[in-house]
Amino acid sequence: MMQQKIKKIPMLINSNYGVNTSQNGSSVRYHLSPSIDLNGKKAIFRILKASIWWSIPNVSSELNNNTLYFTISATPYTINFQKGLYDLTSLNSNMGQYFINNSLSSDTIQLTGDSSTNKISVQINDANLVIDWDESKIRTLLGYDAGTSSPPGYVSGPVGTYYEAPNIAQLNTINSLLINTNFTTGFYYNSNHGSSVSAVVTPDVPIGSQIVFEPQHPIEVDVFMNKLDEINIFITDENFNFIDTNQENFQILGEIIMTDEDN
Repeated sequence: MMQQKIKKIPMLINSNYGVNTSQNGSSVRYHLSPSIDLNGKKAIFRILKASIWWSIPNVSSELNNNTLYFTISATPYTINFQKGLYDLTSLNSNMGQYFINNSLSSDTIQLTGDSSTNKISVQINDANLVIDWDESKIRTLLGYDAGTSSPPGYVSGPVGTYYEAPNIAQLNTINSLLINTNFTTGFYYNSNHGSSVSAVVTPDVPIGSQIVFEPQHPIEVDVFMNKLDEINIFITDENFNFIDTNQENFQILGEIIMTDEDN
């Protein structure tokens, strides 16, 4: 029995050196020179390694969730959170700095989380403070509802009391990252065959760290184009929305494997 001949073509893709085709930096186009001609032969593509910075913002003006409005003795205050990837520690830190800058106690408002319920509680340490959840766009991230400027107990309750959000917090807005290509097919995702997904990456590092994806058993997807002159690589969330790379570049090492078998 004749053994199949196999040809491997390595591909190193760095988003810094391609043509950025999306405003948020998650889609990159590469012109291949020379082009890769498959000559009608069967070929697969697989990703061997990927490096992506876990700095995808969960708070920004674009997401419309970056403001907190409150009053103290009828004096209005507004916190505008800068674009970034926040956890409770960084949210409290940013609020604390704002309070100090406005001659308030650094712990005027404190946020705490309950890992068993995935809900956030607000601790108010000023008897005259009222949070306006209707105007505060960050409410969706924290799990609070609109429609009431002064929830029961926020003014009349004892200072330092914790008030738990009615809904689960949405700090983790992305559960997985999908690496997509425009030249492959054959991946089943949510029962849909033929999607452009080539790999699924789960963020498993602290905020601000680099995700290094190096699968033991890389997924192999079919290359459906006979000739590759130009390729597109783009990263989305699990709902196929382009991610915001927050101006960080990503790098992907993959390979095309050709055989002498005809398509």
